[in-house]
Amino acid sequence: MPLFHQRVLEKHLKQIAPPSPEQSAALSAWASNLAQGLYDTETKSDGQFIQRILVEVLGYSESSTSSNWTAQKNQPIGKGNVDVALGHFSATGIRVLAPFELKGAKTTDLDATMAGRGKSPVQQAWEYAMDAKGAKWVLVSNFREIRLYAVGYGRKDFERFDLAKPFESQNYERLFLLLSPNNLLGDVTAALLDESEKREKEITDQLYAEYKRLRAQLISTITSDNSGVPLLEVINFSQTILDRILFVAFAEDKGLLPKDTLRKAYETKNPFSPQPVWENFKGLFHAIDKGSAPLNIPGYNGGLFAEDKTLNDLKVSDKLCEGFRAIGAYDFDSDVSVNILGHIFEQSITDIEEFKLTAVGAPSPAAKKNKRKKDGIYYTPSHVTRFMVEQAVGGWLNERKDEIGFVNLPALSDSDYKSIRIVRTGKRAGSVTYSENVAAHVRAWEAYKTVLTGITVLDPACGSGAFLNEVFDYLYREGQTINAQLATLHGGQFSLFRWDTHILSNNLFGVDINRESVELTKLSLWLKTANRSEKLTHLDDNIKCGNSLIDDRAVAGSSAFDWWKEFPKAKTHTGFDVIVGNPPYVLSRDNTLDEIKTHLASRYQLFADKINLYLLFIEKGLGLLRPNGYLSFIVPNSFTGVDSAAKCRRHLVENTQLKTVVNLPGSTFSGASVEPLIFCLKNAHPKANTIAIGNVERPSQLDGSFPKIAQTSWASSRGNIFDLRSDNRDHRLLDKLQRLSKLSENYDVRAGLQAYEKGKGNPRQTEDDVKNHPFDYDHKFDSNTYKYLGGGDVGRYEVNWSGGWLRWGKWLSQPRDMSIFSNPRVLIREITGKYPRVLQSAHVTDVFLNNKSIINVLKKNPRADLKYLTGLLNSKLIAFFHTRRAVKGNRMVFPKAVIGDVANYPIVVPNPTSQKPLIALVDKMELQHRQLNAVSSAFVKLLQSDFGGHVRGEGISRWYWGDFPQLVSELEKAKVKLTLSQRAEWLDHFTEKQKVARTLFKGIEDLDSKIDEAVYALYEMSAGEIELIEGQGLTA
Repeated sequence: MPLFHQRVLEKHLKQIAPPSPEQSAALSAWASNLAQGLYDTETKSDGQFIQRILVEVLGYSESSTSSNWTAQKNQPIGKGNVDVALGHFSATGIRVLAPFELKGAKTTDLDATMAGRGKSPVQQAWEYAMDAKGAKWVLVSNFREIRLYAVGYGRKDFERFDLAKPFESQNYERLFLLLSPNNLLGDVTAALLDESEKREKEITDQLYAEYKRLRAQLISTITSDNSGVPLLEVINFSQTILDRILFVAFAEDKGLLPKDTLRKAYETKNPFSPQPVWENFKGLFHAIDKGSAPLNIPGYNGGLFAEDKTLNDLKVSDKLCEGFRAIGAYDFDSDVSVNILGHIFEQSITDIEEFKLTAVGAPSPAAKKNKRKKDGIYYTPSHVTRFMVEQAVGGWLNERKDEIGFVNLPALSDSDYKSIRIVRTGKRAGSVTYSENVAAHVRAWEAYKTVLTGITVLDPACGSGAFLNEVFDYLYREGQTINAQLATLHGGQFSLFRWDTHILSNNLFGVDINRESVELTKLSLWLKTANRSEKLTHLDDNIKCGNSLIDDRAVAGSSAFDWWKEFPKAKTHTGFDVIVGNPPYVLSRDNTLDEIKTHLASRYQLFADKINLYLLFIEKGLGLLRPNGYLSFIVPNSFTGVDSAAKCRRHLVENTQLKTVVNLPGSTFSGASVEPLIFCLKNAHPKANTIAIGNVERPSQLDGSFPKIAQTSWASSRGNIFDLRSDNRDHRLLDKLQRLSKLSENYDVRAGLQAYEKGKGNPRQTEDDVKNHPFDYDHKFDSNTYKYLGGGDVGRYEVNWSGGWLRWGKWLSQPRDMSIFSNPRVLIREITGKYPRVLQSAHVTDVFLNNKSIINVLKKNPRADLKYLTGLLNSKLIAFFHTRRAVKGNRMVFPKAVIGDVANYPIVVPNPTSQKPLIALVDKMELQHRQLNAVSSAFVKLLQSDFGGHVRGEGISRWYWGDFPQLVSELEKAKVKLTLSQRAEWLDHFTEKQKVARTLFKGIEDLDSKIDEAVYALYEMSAGEIELIEGQGLTA
């Protein structure tokens, strides 16, 4: 697909001046030389390319002509040298923005694997880009074409420039607009990419608004005009009509149907025999199904336009049909991309389910989550589907290539290419002869063709087809590469294989429990592959509706799905080669699985306590995957450590080869509050397997390389936690720490109380109790009322009670034993901070009640001092262990400490004398915090005394971090404007108290360092181990 939106380019291309005579001469000479075969060899021609195309045509500079140049030949990057690097270069600095890999013109296919290298030119260029920190673009050329890729947008989307025809199709204008140094190395090309994305979003929103409005009108009007048709059927018919209209709108702009077909169907009228416009559309649908010579429409069939008497008998008003014409007004050739259609299709599922809820009398979506949320369905962004398909499908195919021997193929010389001859006469006329080297390549590509024709790829929860469409694109590109290579090796005498229809019929399989999802998946694949004068590929045998998890009709009714009966090819194949998808995320506590929990529990074993559908899909996927097959799913990030997934993680670690595990940002799914994780595995014994792991903060990082760790590293942690922060050195240290005594051996770890819960307590609490908190007070009500702490009240080495009280007794939901709250103890805030100051823990001796957002640690071993423990818990060493080995310690959003993690912390408990130095440091630290808190609180109280209690907030409470203008700004936010005299007075006071506060804070930082040093000594850490903990490992 093109990288830039065509309309955006068209607007900006108008501003590009025609080429100068010198530029025209350079381009014309280049095209002429190409035709003569002068640039067939890379090494002999790269200097010519740099001088003629980059310097003379585009305007790049080299070191020989400028002290600050923009093109550098043979620039070292990573472990190699890229042919050309574009960027900013000088004697004092190098900034590579676009690695540029060059190949000779004889390299006809830039996507084909190079003999002896095991990678294509495109892959080689991308590897350089990933090793060049800060690279934004990827360029590759065979002197005949230039391809421009954008880092973060994958290898499927690129802009192509034809150097053999430089003055056709605005090749020069596009080349100069996008690749000239001022634009590519400045902000212009990047801005055009942003503008393209915005344009696509605008079209998506606009088209979907039209589409959604038309569907609502269809359902409403057809319901009122066809009283005997049930509402659920009306909804289904309305969607079928819309699917047909969308296909026609797409087909008429792609040349598959005559231009303006929808407009003509609406406007054509017979004055001698007037009839509803709907009759025209029924005739159009019939013509598309069966074909019509008078209308110049071939028969497409495929099921989408199949005759449906009930649908044909519907009354559809002329006004509704006018909406069909409006959909046809969009430009599906240049404006509406496949990505746009994908988003529209997925959103359609949401809206259809809302209509169905209404139809059956269920609560409206405002009162109840719609089915898209209930079923955990989220649209998977294209950069995620691309990455997962490359990992799974690409991973499986690359292994087959290795088995075939691509990496050992001999490089083909000029004499090998010259040996390719077509026999013109005799019995062998039409056959091709070639050297043994060429024969080896032919055998390899023929073997790979056999592999590709037979691959089976499944999405067991296919939704609207995002993954299957991505798989189609990947397989089709591979197929086209095979065709191109075999055609070259056969001297052009080669019958090209039809990959598109073959892939749809033989390689793709999908299942979804929603009928509408299945139909939209089919439609999206038809739109991608439809050809004029050919029937649509029959997909009913490959894309099916059913319950992927249940095969028992007594449980799931007609949706029960018998995999081997429905897909006999996969059964004879002993399973699917590759499984990819985004399974639904539904917890058993949502009460949506109540009716089938018992059945699921009897059929699935890789979960504990709480059933979540994605865990069942993982287990089902493993059961459907053939030996050495690949599986890649996107699941909640909680999978890395949550206890309910421990069995599943253990099974994966012990029985499969985990290839990639990558954490994604919470913003990955628009409108969804889920932090996702991608994993890819091979169904084979782990042996000495290594895993590529990473934490991705933005899409571009998915195109990069990830550090690898030994899979055995995850075998020893509690619950086989998937630790995505630690490398092999980190794991050696973590394993060493884990062999020490656990905290629970010397201390008692207890949860806080729970005050409110409907149906709990004595007397049982009501819903109003839970809502109104009748046992909460702002004062001491009686002898049973105690100071009450929430998580926010606990900091490092200090407790700042916020003034709440709670009446303790049996009336609380889970009051706990009072001894927990009345004895000396260490409090640990559940929500953790950022590394390296992760745990928020404080030693207390006063009586405080606290809720479950605070963990209590009491003394069990008389030798184990609580203040000593406070120092350990607040240290970098325990922070390091927690972020790597805690169940919820590696979350990007709301990381937590839970009781099981705290109990598992490695604790050194030396004799009491050896504990005293650390205890003394903790005493000083607590004093320092009290003094800082006193200064800060006094300052804030004075502010509030002068200007009102409403002066509050983070900026006020942390006043000593900013300067005086920032304080003034915070006051103005609270509607406080200082007079000139007030500013002078407060400036003096601020300056004085800020100096005191910052001195105290510097003392806290110094004490933190001393405590860390003391802890390192207690744990006998080496210099190398300390370096890891201090942040020099894989990632902090």
